[in-house]
Amino acid sequence: MQEYEDEGISLGQIFKVIFRRWKLLLFITGIIFVFGLLGSQLIYNKLKSEYTTTVVYNVDSINNGTYSDGSAFNYRDLIKLENLEKVKAEGDNEKYKSIDVKTLVEKEKISIERKVEQDETKTVNTIVFIITAQAKYFKNSDQAKDFLYDVMLQPVEKTINIEKEANRKANLDSFDQSPYFANQISYLKNQLSYINSTYDRLISKYGDNQPVLTKRLSEYKQELNSWFEQNPFSVLDNELTAKKYVKNFSSIEGELIIRKDSLNKQISDNKNIIDSLYAQMKKLNNDQDFNLKDIQSTDVFTPYTSQLASLTISNAQMENELADINKQLAENGGNAEEIAAFTTKLNTYYTKLDQATDEVADISVKVVSYDSTMDYTGKAINTKGGLSLIISILLFLVGGFVVAAIVNLILDRKYLKEEDTKLVTTNNVVIDNKPTQNEEVESKEE
Repeated sequence: MQEYEDEGISLGQIFKVIFRRWKLLLFITGIIFVFGLLGSQLIYNKLKSEYTTTVVYNVDSINNGTYSDGSAFNYRDLIKLENLEKVKAEGDNEKYKSIDVKTLVEKEKISIERKVEQDETKTVNTIVFIITAQAKYFKNSDQAKDFLYDVMLQPVEKTINIEKEANRKANLDSFDQSPYFANQISYLKNQLSYINSTYDRLISKYGDNQPVLTKRLSEYKQELNSWFEQNPFSVLDNELTAKKYVKNFSSIEGELIIRKDSLNKQISDNKNIIDSLYAQMKKLNNDQDFNLKDIQSTDVFTPYTSQLASLTISNAQMENELADINKQLAENGGNAEEIAAFTTKLNTYYTKLDQATDEVADISVKVVSYDSTMDYTGKAINTKGGLSLIISILLFLVGGFVVAAIVNLILDRKYLKEEDTKLVTTNNVVIDNKPTQNEEVESKEE
């Protein structure tokens, strides 16, 4: 009886068949590897990946939810459609032209969040803002990096623009429009107070010593105040009080005449009341004449004497005012030469404050621009999702080889069958169905 051992197809035979067409193997593996790698990195990753940027604002007011002018800062407004369209319009038009910000917003493919991070000691808190956008809405990471940077930079630019556009000359504008010298002096005083408060705010918020300035902030402030210590506002106040100057007399002449007539009437009315009070007091004194000093302490006359004193004082004040008005009317508001000299002096104060306002405005913009910045806490932009380059290389290299091997096995299946029909001689097993040595000896003995 003959025995046959079916060994099957060995792993070596399979690899022999796979590598029999090695050129085809390399070609198919290379094609799948190249197209798979490019497809995963350029197409798949773009559909599945997100770009993320994390920033820290070095502006306390922004971190606290307000701008320097007190207006509210809501970080969620940064990704609203109107703001994204503004960034796109103000940026590099050609570079940002392809970004569909409307779809980005409507499909909620862009988001922003605010986090508070602590250091290792858990004593220092850092407020970070994280903006994320889907990669497929951008041509590449460079475009996304620049666009997201410009979006996050908006609060810093607004902070600087607030300083640039601040109305610092409201008091000086009112000075120009005021028809009264006294009011003009008040506006100049207010302007000096405003400049000093601006310096105080900058020193308190950013520090006295600023690298962008040639002097300390306190030195600029001291130089300004030294001038006003040598030229105090009291000089103007005292001269105006003494001389009663009137600015633009023609414009107020009618008012002075009306006021004059009103004062004359009030004085006349008061005199009539005084005469009536004296008549009543004489009647109470049995129609006898009296000395006011003798009866003023008497209870019955006290109400009358009090009223007489009030009316007398009021008339004296109005008569003084009336005298000033008569003088102004007679001199057309004062001596013309003296008024001109006073106006020149007043304008000197105005010019000094106007120059000081320009200086503090320039200083404010420089300091705020230097100190209001935005820092990255890590890379400028990170990519999340999709396949990494290393995984893609391994995946498509192995996948390409497997596919190529299968193709080779299919193409050489006939050769594989021929290999299957052959028997490998091991442990006295004959090849091609010939009898073994034992079988041959047994046959001879018979």
